[in-house]
Amino acid sequence: IGDDVVTTMTVQQLESFRQSLIDANLAPSTINCYFDIISAISNYAIQNEIYDGRNPTNRIKKLKVDNKRERFLSKTEIITLLEYIKYNPTLFLFTKLALSTGGRFQTILNIRKMDVDLENRIITLKDYKNESTYNGFISDDELFEALSNRMKNIGTNDYLIREDGVKDISKYISRK
Repeated sequence: IGDDVVTTMTVQQLESFRQSLIDANLAPSTINCYFDIISAISNYAIQNEIYDGRNPTNRIKKLKVDNKRERFLSKTEIITLLEYIKYNPTLFLFTKLALSTGGRFQTILNIRKMDVDLENRIITLKDYKNESTYNGFISDDELFEALSNRMKNIGTNDYLIREDGVKDISKYISRK
């Protein structure tokens, strides 16, 4: 940390370092990551007989992390996102489905043609986290058009989100 040697740091120095990260308004999970790196460096030094002491982070408790995410995109951010992806039909459909239904990543990727009722503007969605199903509604005309276009060219059991020549659609979507 800085010019200090990690293996010679005291608990007080580490706590002071942690407090400086807290004062810098870093998220608890980010602060814990810093300490994970310090711990990994210490463990490497111990395992490779570079250092024969104890890992200094063992006496530092990790900060509690609240992974609940309740941030929503602003209208401006949504417009910017849709403008950026509008020429990629797969990304556009994925994004519109996610924004319209609030479905999680795997939920959106696993929607099949048979799950969509265009006449009633309903999509049956599977919540893989809770092992349940629920209905989403197609209230957006752009989404309705994108779904209609995609569904003309696929079979009943085919997934809506797919890209020709792409074997792993989840990696494709994540990377894009």
